[in-house]
Parts: sequence; C-alpha cells; structure tokens
Amino acid sequence: MSPKGHKRLRPQEFQCLVGRCSDVALARIIKECARVLERGDPLPHPARTKIADDLREEVQDLLAKVPMQLNDGGDTAWSFLEPNRLLAHVVESCPPLAQAYGRATNEHMPTRQKPWDLMICYDEFVPGDKLKSYAARKCMVLAYNFKQLGEEVLCKDHSWMIPIVQRSTSIHDILGGWSHMLAKYLHIQLLGAQGLATAGVMLLINGAPLLVYANVQSILPDYDGVRIGWDWKGASGLRPCLRCANVFKKHTDLAARLDNCEEITCTDKALLMERTNTEFEEDVDLVTEAGVAYMAGEMTLERFTDIQRSTGQNFNPLGFVADKTLRVHVPPLDVLNQDWVHGILSDGIMGQEMCCFIEADLGVSMADYETFMKSDLRFPKHYYTKGARLWRVFDEHRNKPDNEEPTKIKGDASELMGLYALMRHFVELRFKDQPHELDVERASFNACCDVVDVILQMKNCLFGS
Repeated sequence: MSPKGHKRLRPQEFQCLVGRCSDVALARIIKECARVLERGDPLPHPARTKIADDLREEVQDLLAKVPMQLNDGGDTAWSFLEPNRLLAHVVESCPPLAQAYGRATNEHMPTRQKPWDLMICYDEFVPGDKLKSYAARKCMVLAYNFKQLGEEVLCKDHSWMIPIVQRSTSIHDILGGWSHMLAKYLHIQLLGAQGLATAGVMLLINGAPLLVYANVQSILPDYDGVRIGWDWKGASGLRPCLRCANVFKKHTDLAARLDNCEEITCTDKALLMERTNTEFEEDVDLVTEAGVAYMAGEMTLERFTDIQRSTGQNFNPLGFVADKTLRVHVPPLDVLNQDWVHGILSDGIMGQEMCCFIEADLGVSMADYETFMKSDLRFPKHYYTKGARLWRVFDEHRNKPDNEEPTKIKGDASELMGLYALMRHFVELRFKDQPHELDVERASFNACCDVVDVILQMKNCLFGS
C-alpha cells in the first residue's frame, strides 16, 4: 500500500516511467536494483551519455587497431572489436548464451580435427526512412555466429557477435576498399594469436574453460556485398554470373562463337556449367599478374583491361580473394553463400514478377491494389502492425507519377513476404470468372509464389510432410 499522502500511480503512469516491458523483465530489473543496493553500490546512471561512456570504457580492452593505407597515400588506424576477445567477453557476460554454447559443445566438441562451422555475414545499413535514405550515414555491419548452436539460438539477435560497424564513406578512402578490410579481419579472426583456425579461442562456460576451434563454412553477403568483397565487376560485366563458367553477357556474341557457352538469358539449367573454386582463383591470379605487369610497363592498358573484362574481376592485390595465405582456410567461391531473400524478395524476381503482372493487367491500377490492402483484412498478432500498413506499397507517395519506373514495387523484404500471398489472393478473386484471361502471366506469377512457398516450408521444416 502506498504511503499516506502519496498518490498511487495508475498503470499507464507507471508504464511511462519504466517503459514498455513485460512483467518478467520488470521483475528482473527490480531484483537487480535490490542486489546493487544490498552491495552498497550506486544505481546505474540513467543518462544516455553516461551509459555510452560506460560502454566505451567496457569495450576499450576489446578494440583492435589495424594500420591501413589510404588512397591518397596517407595512413590511418582502423578500429574494430577484436572478434575473438569479443566472443569470450559476451559469452562470459551472458549466462543464457553460455548455456547455449555448453549444449552445443555436448553435441559437438569443437576440436582442431573437428572444428565448428563459422558463418559470417555483412551488409550495408542506412538508418532512418528507407524511402529517403541519407547515403552519408550508411554503415557496413559485419556479424558472425556458429552453425552448431542450432536454429533456435541462431534466430536470436543476441547470439550474433557484431565486431564491425564502419561508415561506408570511410571504407571508400581505404586502399583496396572493403575487400582489403575483410582480408585483414579474417586474418585476425582465423590466423591471429587467438585465431579460431590456429590456437583456438578460450571461453568460460559456467566457470569451466572451453577451447573453440572453427573454420569458415559460409560468408553471406548480398549482391553488392559480393561485388565489393570478391572484387567482382558485377552483373553488368562480361561475366555476369560469378558461379557459372560458360555464361556471358547478353548481346556480346561470345556464346555463339564459343562451344558450350550461353548468354545470361538462358533458362535451361542443364546447359549451365558450374565454375570451380580452382578456376576462380586462377582467374584472380591472372588479373593480379596482369596488373603487376601493367604497373611495371610490361603490358599495355588495353591488354590489361581486356583481361579484367574477360575474367569479370577487378585488379586488387590487397583484396580478400587475392590473398593466397587466406585461401587455404577460406576458399572464396566455396564459402560464398547468397541468401534467398535478396535474390527473390529485395529487388529480386518476386518484385519483378509483381511489376510485370501489374503492367500486363490493364483492368486494374495501383489504386485498386491499395484499396484491397485497406479492406477488412486480418493478420496474425505478431504481423498486425506490418500487415496493416501493406497498402503503403501501392500508395501514390511511393509511386509518384514522375517516377521513371511507375510500377516498381518499393518495399522491404518483410513487406514483400506478406504482400505476395495477398496479391495472389487478389488475382484469384479478380479472375475467378475469367479463367483464360492472362493465363500465361498468371502462371508465371503463381510459379514465383510457389517458389517462396517452398522456401518458407523448408524454413519451417514442413516441406515434404
């Protein structure tokens, strides 16, 4: 009961003081405050600047500083969290995560002969409004985790270590770019004094020491990540597919003049030949040797440019794929693992299929889809907020009349994840009395939807059941 003369806080007022948190989390906060007071320690200062200062002081011993050369000839020190010390610090500081590592160890002991599988992902993020991004704030974020922890742990954000958050503008100033920085990072994480592939990383699991060994099993970038990490010219180059050995750019006439070669428009998978890691490394070495010869005056610029175009690679002797020491532990093409979200949802084939179908269906417009999305649709509780705003994908503010691509689907991956099923339902209702209208276009759109269905079933372990 509140003391006499004091007004009792209503639930809404109390919630404003502590923020929106569950009863379990609130009980944990109160118990922690009580323990701090029992020890005679002061309570944490609530000011954001004080919290930031305490965090900087805590991670000061975890920082690694690597000297890097700039494009203008100067030098700089690249600072990031040393990945192996960060892992040991976080596991020791988080008992639930330590228990997850303990369970994974019981099933698979990470030894030098049978190391764990290290998964590394990186991507660029822009804070703020996704429709009005400010490029100067764009940051490259790299995170890693271990496959043996299991899907349940990997789905939790706190299980991923994030040693690098770097402004993209500063990456452009580094000689060799992101590929050079990635090579430096991998040397420290794998081959350093506490490298996962050499000496192992010592962790404390409930007070017991655990030595963890790991090898890179996969690196997961998006399309731009492959281009800047693998020093690849990209889909606009003469070799538009990094994984195919016999695929060339459209309208180059090379496929017609070379045996067993195809253009990028080929849809028969049986005609495509997979490029091996050895072949890829040979192409990288060829470009590196050609670059050295050109800089020494032993090769013309035209010849050097032709070699880069024919291999689809850019000259970068400091890059990750040109590092022969690193290749022994990280074969560039074997560890490359591109996720389905970027290939299908985010500016992928699903968005393209939606655009093509909307263009083909002259009987409806973006406004009709917007009206349908605003109708009495009900979504699961966990998706209600996002689902109730799906109509914004077709809103006139996202699709202005002066836009060069008026029917481009502007939405993030989570929006397209919910949108494709609703759009399929809209199409079924619209053509239920016209089964032969736009049958080819509908078959193409439905086939793309089926692809997403199968992937989601696989993710939920329902495929084939």
